[in-house]
Amino acid sequence: MQRTYLAIDLRGYPSPLYQTVCQVVPAEDYIRGSAHSRAVQGVEVEAVSQLKGLSDTLLVFAGGGTSHRNRAFLKTKRIDVLSHPYPFDSFQARLAAEDHIAIELCFADVLFTRGYLRAQVLRRLSTTVRLSKKYHAPLIITSGASCEREVVTPRTLVAFGRILGMEYNEAKASIWNIPGKVLEGFEW
Repeated sequence: MQRTYLAIDLRGYPSPLYQTVCQVVPAEDYIRGSAHSRAVQGVEVEAVSQLKGLSDTLLVFAGGGTSHRNRAFLKTKRIDVLSHPYPFDSFQARLAAEDHIAIELCFADVLFTRGYLRAQVLRRLSTTVRLSKKYHAPLIITSGASCEREVVTPRTLVAFGRILGMEYNEAKASIWNIPGKVLEGFEW
């Protein structure tokens, strides 16, 4: 018998393990008015120009990837979560901390890589954690599950945070308190 944990998965597949699960769709696949009244809906944008016309009730994830793109998204202050922010530097950490933009650490990034590439991903995630802690930027840990087989327990996500250099309380906050604060402004 599974039990519900005090945990929120901001990028995952619906599961009874989490109190709230947000499914994120690409901006080009988002259809206005398609959200269920009680479902949390997230949209992932790949360019700053895609932010135009998005509703304020949506959870906006920005797909990072380069320093230039990360900085452009962080300066808009319209996003809620910066995903895949590699390479992440101290300037970006300061911007995220000032504007309370959460930095996403996605478990699927590690799950679907092997060998040397996995070591690189873990190093980048550890660097992101170190800089975020130094500048007090909010961190969230997500599962990134796209199907039922990929769902991981909240305990696994906390252990993942510990591996990346977070204290237990910080890792627990990154799957419950901080995602809750990100969702506070939304009615669902």
